[in-house]
Amino acid sequence: MRNNRVISLLLVSLAMAASFAAPPSVPSAYATITYAEGKSFSIIRNNQTREWPVSDKQVFGMEIMPGDIIHTSGSTFLELSIKPIKAVIQIAENTSYRCDIDESGTKSSGELYYGRVRAKVAKLTGERSFKISSPSLVAGVRGTDFGCDVIAARKTSEPVVQRVFCFEGSVAVSDDKAPEAEPVLIGGSEMVETRVDVQSVTDKTAIAEAPAIQKVMLSDEVRGFWAEHPV
Repeated sequence: MRNNRVISLLLVSLAMAASFAAPPSVPSAYATITYAEGKSFSIIRNNQTREWPVSDKQVFGMEIMPGDIIHTSGSTFLELSIKPIKAVIQIAENTSYRCDIDESGTKSSGELYYGRVRAKVAKLTGERSFKISSPSLVAGVRGTDFGCDVIAARKTSEPVVQRVFCFEGSVAVSDDKAPEAEPVLIGGSEMVETRVDVQSVTDKTAIAEAPAIQKVMLSDEVRGFWAEHPV
């Protein structure tokens, strides 16, 4: 009996130690859809694509999983509430956006392939972080109201416009293809904007040779767009 009791105590101790030592697991869901307007959107999950009409009753409260890629159609806007951190992100019409999070469940991120997104992130503490990346820019925040644009060229001869803009707080913007360069810090009513040709978006060498990013005042075009679609 005594040996059994000792073994039981050892097993309990080991289980408790394992529970304290185990790293936090990735949440089962990255976010939930809290608002939707327009026509339809699609979600790519595990290489499978499914289209959803906004009118579907399952849309509101729908869970978005880590790794999901969301495509919105024309005039369709989605708003997501991100679970791991206190953040709300709006995905504008004609946008393709990937949602992700690291294994610890503390570092949330998004990848904007094209279109427009805007996020409001509560002040983050500890190891928590949130960032959005585009083909060549990365925006990292600890708490702010900001967004990113990737406006595709209508013609191959026209450049692709990439922006990171800030309405409130501050955003550290870095060039993903020039990691040795110092990030540019932008504050409220400021933005950075780059223009690269279509080929350069996939040509790392060409992007790396582009001029250093510089901050400018927030444009009326960006301000006007989001004034019509507040988060």
